[in-house]
Amino acid sequence: MPELPTALADIARLVFYDQRASGLSTGAAIPSLLNIQQYVDDLEALRLTLGVDRPIVLGHSFGGLLAMHYGIAHPDRVAGLVRVDPDPASRVLWSRILSGFAPSKLRRLRVRSP
Repeated sequence: MPELPTALADIARLVFYDQRASGLSTGAAIPSLLNIQQYVDDLEALRLTLGVDRPIVLGHSFGGLLAMHYGIAHPDRVAGLVRVDPDPASRVLWSRILSGFAPSKLRRLRVRSP
């Protein structure tokens, strides 16, 4: 989402970070810490470090799933959530989504997926 800083620079403070064990972050050496609760805790630690009372949390893909979990865990600490093309909330939900596609569309969907 490289266009966000330019589009929102005049109206919001944007903070981008790499989640644990991705990009320039650390943490991959401890696989037991790679779980959604730890990611939520990391985001809360970031919020506290930045001194932001109630951020609007924007997440793309896995970040959208993380934003949802963060909002559920800390509803009083979030002013809003923006989820862009988020991962499904569960495998059950993903199965329900896929079951709504006709078999021909599902084949096309799978071909386009990486």
